[in-house]
Amino acid sequence: MRWARKAMVTAGAVALAVGGGIATGDTAWAGSNGQQINYHKSRDNHTLSVKVTGTNQNGVRVTKCFDTPGSGNYLAGWWWKGDVEFGRYGGWGCTGSHVDGFGLTVPASHPSDWYDVWD
Repeated sequence: MRWARKAMVTAGAVALAVGGGIATGDTAWAGSNGQQINYHKSRDNHTLSVKVTGTNQNGVRVTKCFDTPGSGNYLAGWWWKGDVEFGRYGGWGCTGSHVDGFGLTVPASHPSDWYDVWD
């Protein structure tokens, strides 16, 4: 009976260690290896979506389109660092006319969970 309890405790510890590694393996901890972006539309309301291209927390260059319905838009679940480019579009889903674009550098380390970007 004693060996069964020890085996269950060991199996539980292994599962916790493995599960914890899987859950956090591809996620950047806030402020430490890339930033999520809070995109603010400050110039006009002609931008309905934005295409973001840059380096993610894994060092891979990626592109993602985000719809931007409000003046402040949390682009959650994507972590960016280094040179990041923003393309503004007049339609949802990065369709319609390409309004314009801009670039900036997103720091790998930042004291907040979110990095504010104004167009």
